[in-house]
Amino acid sequence: MKAPRSLEALMFPMLDIPFSSTADKMRHPDAEVCEAELLALLDTIDPALRESSTIRGVPLTDVTSRTLLRTSREGLLIGMMCGILFYIHDDWFDACDEDGNLLHTPEELNAVHARADVILHGGPSLPGDVPPIRFLELLWRRATAFRPDRDQRRLRRAVQQWLWSHLWEHDNMRRNLVPSFDAFNFMRVQLGAMAYLDEFDSLIYHIDVPDEVMEHPVVELLLHLSRSINVWMHDFYAFEKHRSAKTTDTSLVITLRNELDCSDQEAVNAAAEKINRTLHDYRDLKSRLPHMGIARADQLERLLQRQEEWIANGRFYHLNSIRYTQPHANETTRRGG
Repeated sequence: MKAPRSLEALMFPMLDIPFSSTADKMRHPDAEVCEAELLALLDTIDPALRESSTIRGVPLTDVTSRTLLRTSREGLLIGMMCGILFYIHDDWFDACDEDGNLLHTPEELNAVHARADVILHGGPSLPGDVPPIRFLELLWRRATAFRPDRDQRRLRRAVQQWLWSHLWEHDNMRRNLVPSFDAFNFMRVQLGAMAYLDEFDSLIYHIDVPDEVMEHPVVELLLHLSRSINVWMHDFYAFEKHRSAKTTDTSLVITLRNELDCSDQEAVNAAAEKINRTLHDYRDLKSRLPHMGIARADQLERLLQRQEEWIANGRFYHLNSIRYTQPHANETTRRGG
C-alpha cells in the first residue's frame, strides 16, 4: 500500500480557453423573480434544501442568470432548476457517514432511478420519493410544457444516461477503485451531465438540430470533445477539494495521477496539457466540418456557439464559486465534486 500523499501547495497552469464568457455580464432582468420562485419550489419539497451548503455555497443561479440572458423568464427558471437538480441529486447520491461510508446501497439507488424513469415518462412522484425525484418531477413538468410540440426523446435519454452513469461511479466509490483512463474518458461526460445540460439548453434556446446531424459520427466526436473539456475543467479546478476527500472520486486529475503514478502537481500539469490539447483538437475539427460533408447550418452553428459559451462560462463559475475557491467552506458530509 502506498504511503499517504502529502498535500503540497499546487501551481495550476493556465488553460488556453479562447472563448468569451457571458457570465461577467449583466443579469437576466427576471433573475430575482426566478430565484425567489426557485426557493419556493425547493420549500415545497424540503425547507432544509434552501439552507443546504450546496444551494448557499454554489452561486449557480446567479451564474445561470448571466449565461441565459437571451431566453424568456420561464426559460431562465427551467435553466436554474436544471442546474440545481444536478447538485441536489449529487449531494443526495454521494451522502456518507462521518467515516466516509456511503449511506445508500446499490439497491436503493436502482429503486430511485427506476422512479426517475417513471417521472420521465409522465408519471407522478409519490410521497415517499427522495428530494431529487420530487424536484425532477417539477422540472420535467415545466420542461415538457415549455415546448409541448417538441420531441422529448433526446432530452429524456440524456437525463437517463446521466442518472445511470452514477451507478457505475457509486460502485467505484464503494470499492475505492480509480477507473482506467479509457473507462473514465467515456463515462466522465455522462457523470458530468453534459448531454443533459446541452439538451435542456437547446430546449430553452429553441435549438433544434436534426437527429441525422446530431448522430453524424464527426458531430458526435466534436460534441464529445467540447463536453470533455467542460467536465475536465471542473475536475481541474475542483482538485483542491477532491484531494482532501477521504476516498477517490471520478476525476481527470485523480485518474491521471493513478495512471501515471505521479505526484499531485504532475497530475495537475498533465490534466492542463490534456485540456489544452483537446481544446486544439476541438477547434481544428470544427474548422474542417465543411470538408467532411457537414453543412454549417444555422442550428448546428448555434449549438456549437453554446458549447463554447458553456466552456468559457464554466471557467468563470469555478473561479468565482466558494465551493471550489474555498474547498472546505459550507461543506456537508458527502463525497464527490
